[in-house]
Amino acid sequence: MPYANIIDETVEELDRQAKWKEKKDEVKDRFAQLFDPQIHQVARKLQRLQAGFVPSAIGFSTFVDLRPVFDDGPELDIGGYLPIIQFRITTDSNIPSEKQLVFQLSESALVEFRKALDRMDEKLALLKAQPTITSLIKKV
Repeated sequence: MPYANIIDETVEELDRQAKWKEKKDEVKDRFAQLFDPQIHQVARKLQRLQAGFVPSAIGFSTFVDLRPVFDDGPELDIGGYLPIIQFRITTDSNIPSEKQLVFQLSESALVEFRKALDRMDEKLALLKAQPTITSLIKKV
């Protein structure tokens, strides 16, 4: 059934109970705008582009621990503690093995991780500052 006929038939069916009278044409126009196939195609395309082929991160959590460093001398003793960071990323994947990614960081690795995140922010800001690109960026 052609798109226009679907809108007409849907409005006629709903009008039997709603009794829209003179508002029926306005309802048809609104439905036509709301269910415009081009709008839905663009929305689906944006969703596919945003999702891509890999899982998207949707949650983040950390766990910080102090691990004892035992001295190997004649008497067992704790020579200090080593801070350890565990980082968990939860994804929207339907594959159980890809649902969560957990990795461990030392303090020095955390510094490098933070630098990478800061660099990513700088790159995004630079892209958004380009006048020719700013007008093209889709808000999702």
